[in-house]
Amino acid sequence: MKLIFDTHVLIWWFLAPDKLPSKFEAHISKVEKRNEQIGVSIISFWESGLLANLNRLHLTTSIHQWFEKLSREPLLEVLPLSGAVILESLSLGNKFPKDPADRFIAATARVYGLKLLTSDEAIRKSGQVVTL
Repeated sequence: MKLIFDTHVLIWWFLAPDKLPSKFEAHISKVEKRNEQIGVSIISFWESGLLANLNRLHLTTSIHQWFEKLSREPLLEVLPLSGAVILESLSLGNKFPKDPADRFIAATARVYGLKLLTSDEAIRKSGQVVTL
């Protein structure tokens, strides 16, 4: 495993592949061809659940079914919110966005040595996590 999805990229990949930037599609295709997995922080499940509750993410199933589908997706490896991730999130510094979900996802990438697939410019510009 070499990559981790940011929540918006996970949603695009799973629900709206036409929104995926072509460079992300290329990275995902390479991973699929190598029969590897892409990491996804459990926080992305939580964040997508919040978006669904706020009607900012429209699911055709219940949130429970959405989580189940994601959990069974062979391309994904769900990564936990561990003590190491929590501590790493505290070391991202003031230049990193304050959003807790972003901090936990970036920290997960750092703890596992993964590159983060994100379109979030604030995360990319922070220099605190390797992004693609």
